Amino acid sequence: MIQTLDKLEAGKRFRVRQILGEGKGPRRLQELGFSTIQEGVVVRNERGPILVAIQERQIAVGRGIASKIEVEVLREVLYNQIAIIGQPNCGKTLIFNRLTGSSQHVGNWPGVTVEKKEGTTFIGGLPLSVIDLPGIYSFSSLSEEEEVAKSFVTSAKKTLFLNVLDATHLEANLYLTVQLALMRVPMIVVVNMMDEAEKEGLHIALKRLSELLGVPVIGISALKGEDVARLKQMIAEVLDQKIDMSLRLSQNEVTATLEKIAEMLASRGIEPSFWEAYCYLETNKLPKNTETLTELPSLRESLLQKTKKDMTAVMTEWVLSLCMGIAREVVKHRMLSLQTKKRITNAFDVVFLNPLIGPLLFFLFMGGIFWVTFQLGDILSGYLESLFGLLSEKAQTIPIEWLASFVSDGLIGGVGNVVVLFPYIVLMFLLLSFLEDSGYMARGTFLVDRFMHKLGLHGKSFVPLVLGFGCSVPALMSTRMLDNRADKLKTMMMVPFFSCSARMPVFALFAAAFFGRNGWIMLFALYLLGVVVAIVTAWWLSKTLIKEHSEGLIMELPVYRMPAPINLWSNTWNRSKEYLIRAGSILLFFSIVMWLFSVLPWGVEPGSAESLIGRMGRGLSWIFAPLGFDWQMTVALINGFFAKEIVISTLGVLYGGGESLASVLPQYMNLPTMLGYMVFILLYIPCAATVATLRLESRSWKWTILAIGYGLSVAWVLAFVVRMVATAIVG
Repeated sequence: MIQTLDKLEAGKRFRVRQILGEGKGPRRLQELGFSTIQEGVVVRNERGPILVAIQERQIAVGRGIASKIEVEVLREVLYNQIAIIGQPNCGKTLIFNRLTGSSQHVGNWPGVTVEKKEGTTFIGGLPLSVIDLPGIYSFSSLSEEEEVAKSFVTSAKKTLFLNVLDATHLEANLYLTVQLALMRVPMIVVVNMMDEAEKEGLHIALKRLSELLGVPVIGISALKGEDVARLKQMIAEVLDQKIDMSLRLSQNEVTATLEKIAEMLASRGIEPSFWEAYCYLETNKLPKNTETLTELPSLRESLLQKTKKDMTAVMTEWVLSLCMGIAREVVKHRMLSLQTKKRITNAFDVVFLNPLIGPLLFFLFMGGIFWVTFQLGDILSGYLESLFGLLSEKAQTIPIEWLASFVSDGLIGGVGNVVVLFPYIVLMFLLLSFLEDSGYMARGTFLVDRFMHKLGLHGKSFVPLVLGFGCSVPALMSTRMLDNRADKLKTMMMVPFFSCSARMPVFALFAAAFFGRNGWIMLFALYLLGVVVAIVTAWWLSKTLIKEHSEGLIMELPVYRMPAPINLWSNTWNRSKEYLIRAGSILLFFSIVMWLFSVLPWGVEPGSAESLIGRMGRGLSWIFAPLGFDWQMTVALINGFFAKEIVISTLGVLYGGGESLASVLPQYMNLPTMLGYMVFILLYIPCAATVATLRLESRSWKWTILAIGYGLSVAWVLAFVVRMVATAIVG
């Protein structure tokens, strides 16, 4: 159909036939991509100019000019969104980042992506929503992640799925692919990590794989921009095409029974019939509106008698046999290269997984991370501290006294003392990301499994606990990867004791103030204390409130890889920017509030005991008097409930007076009091966001209140003990 551009509705795709008229306008349009070889889409056509997407750019065209552009209306696209699905460690989140430009965390072990992530990409000029589904092994509904993904897949409309496979583990990854094929969802199979497969001596016949699965197949390396461009081109080619699945099935008793049941279900209009038949054989649950199909139970019973096995095992073996058959046809090995790769991997694991050497190396690696972070961070933060000190001095020269105080103490003194510690955050996350993406962090799960099993947990709980070093919120959310509720509750009770990144700036500031460059020792000791308290908590829960023990560990160990720089930066920046956002928004707000409380009522000395903040602190200070905390420290603890970084900004307003907070801290507290204060901050009530997430994930106010009360009690007792012991030692 031929029309002029101004007549097309939003969402219509077109190709330009000719531009009528002469002059600068037609020439400029051609330069912007309005040619016979480009496709475009109308994004908006209401009053005023028409918005058109072409060559992944949005261009506004006046209605008068649009009336002179003759276009051929193309077929409408069948899909308005893309969903990326695959097993853990296949690289699907990296593909999501490359398609959308989003900076999502990209890890190398299961359990990181516990929610679907969304973004937008332009394919052939058309804006499409992109969804990153949780990494799952199958649709067996053994975890909440699998339930989320299954629910989305079975209800999705106008959605094109990208099923991402790891080329180095193709047979194992095909399990999910076969289930998707049975669901008859429109999909493109994306065989990722082709470069690594080649290094391992693997050749994958992509054309043959496409024939066996009956869907388009493409091989890429998500790290290469040209490969991502080829993927986008393939997506563009199928957007207006209906993908007819034609999975080739091996003929046996199971397949014959499946086909009979699927035919019966299809006659009743139940689709996807093959998937429903598969689920019925596996679970013995009849689909709706099939009560009159009396032949179904007899067919299942007949298959059960022939196989003489549990039907769940029968159906699992049937899928595995399909995967094995497909892999044998499409994967060719060059044994020499593959054996060399295996020897290298095994050589690393002989050392890193050794029951004696492995834990020691893991301990040294983690200690080394803290040491490097503190040594380099001390140098880098020194430059930022000098900069904010200079800004504070300049602010104090403002002629209006209250404004000078507001800028110097409220803004610079509050937020500045947090921002100067940004180097510590970046370095910490950079090094942790390296361990995660290299595959070593998963070995930590293996190493600690035996020990954690004694606590009623298994090594899989190690994943959210390690995430707790970054932030308690995603750590608590990642407990969804645990199948057992008892495991989830115990792990959630442990997570708050693992020092999150928000606590680290507080520890780093006090360590630098009292120990200088040797502060890394105190920092590491605090982190270690948090781990010990978490372990004792798990042991106590296992003996009292939660006596149910966990099942054994089942977890894939990814191969060792040299982390890609783009992944390291994406991971590090994604985590670190949250800290900056807090410093620039939440902390700015509370710094201003604290400044107001410190200067009101007007006329009192700012930050004095007569100010509002002083009265608040004095009213509660009796609780912390045995710990040696003054009212300023008490107020900082109260504010720390909203975000732990606010402890610094509060003390910066009350103590700093626009100066470097680290330089004035020793004037207000001695070493034993400081150590007790750090222990209390390490262990007491989590921040408000953590409490909210704990309630959401536990689905219980009882456990949420218990976590808050237990944390406060443990923090008070241990802070008192540490202060007493330190006083006895140093006097």
